[in-house]
Amino acid sequence: MTPDKWLGVVMKNLGYLLQTPTAKVFVIVMYLGLLAGGIAGVAKIPVDADVNDFIPPGSYLEDWLDTNDEYFETVGESVGVYFKDVAYEDYRIQE
Repeated sequence: MTPDKWLGVVMKNLGYLLQTPTAKVFVIVMYLGLLAGGIAGVAKIPVDADVNDFIPPGSYLEDWLDTNDEYFETVGESVGVYFKDVAYEDYRIQE
C-alpha cells in the first residue's frame, strides 16, 4: 500500500470515528479540560519583571529614574495644578 493510499484510508476512518456522539463528547471534554488547565496555569504565572530591567545601562532614563528615586522617595498621590483662563501657549508665561 502506498503512503498516499494509506493516508487516505486513515483519514476516512478517522472522519467516520469523529462523527460519532461519543467522539464528539470526548473532544469537547478534552478541549474544556485543556482550556481550564491553561486558565489555571496562566493565573499561577508570577509576574517578576521590573520595567527598569529593560532600560539599557548608561541611558539618560536610568539616571533620571535614579535621581527621581533619590529625591522623591515618599509614596503618595501626584498633584496637578491647573489655572483657569491662562494662555499656556504664550512664551512669556512658559518662562
